[in-house]
Amino acid sequence: MKKLISALSASILALSALPVVTASAVNVIDEDILSVSAETLSESLTIDETVIPVGAVAVTVSVSDNSGFISTTAKLDYGSFDVITNEKGIPAVVTGNATEGSLVTGSVNDGIGVFTTIGAKEYDGDGSLFTFYVNGDIADISDITVSDFETIGFDDISNSIRTVSALSNYGQYYRIGDVNNDGYIDAVDSTITEVAIGENGGNKIRVADANADLRRFFVETTVCAQTADANISGEITVTDANDISLYYACMAAHQDEEEALQSYRNQTDGGHCGEYKFYRG
Repeated sequence: MKKLISALSASILALSALPVVTASAVNVIDEDILSVSAETLSESLTIDETVIPVGAVAVTVSVSDNSGFISTTAKLDYGSFDVITNEKGIPAVVTGNATEGSLVTGSVNDGIGVFTTIGAKEYDGDGSLFTFYVNGDIADISDITVSDFETIGFDDISNSIRTVSALSNYGQYYRIGDVNNDGYIDAVDSTITEVAIGENGGNKIRVADANADLRRFFVETTVCAQTADANISGEITVTDANDISLYYACMAAHQDEEEALQSYRNQTDGGHCGEYKFYRG
């Protein structure tokens, strides 16, 4: 996993970086490849039933010198700006031209926003990653900064499982959302899920079918397909990949774990990420 961060001392980084919820190597890259821009809306628009009014500010995070990724996670400090969300508290956010076709979600809390994009293929073009919306003065947009950024490529998925031992597929517990069974629910898990769906032609995957041929769909450390079925529907769809991503965003946006879990419960639509279940094989 490539991790792009501002130039901070090790002591500050330990406090400000995304939670330690990933299991692959981290590379520090020049933060100049990221930029934040803004535009005041002259017309209202609607995003997933959330109305963005005239005069709101569209905040866009862009990347240059892109070395390639499938998915991204960006942590932003947005200060006193009022991020526009739906009734559940999920920010209105859309993917940009550098992440076209990706899923995108986010979580905001007390001046901190975490936004994720999840793809099924690798992107290596420059351009906008995502755009979210705030109420405020565009003149103060310099107050919004990216404090942490992570990307995931195909190699990172493989690297993340090399030192992980899979549980037996009989008489063991599994955790919903921990698709690679490394003890964490993070962007790697949502990416593995979305890639599996992509390799299935973008179609949903029946849990029973996936368990019958698990390695066709998932990585070698996956215990069972139920780990990717976030809403326990019996089918694995983009909704599940997005829900795993939302769980990670909520955990990363909150310092207190219980607050993070409550935020996830309030925002999810039937998701069960983080819950432990008994698997009998």
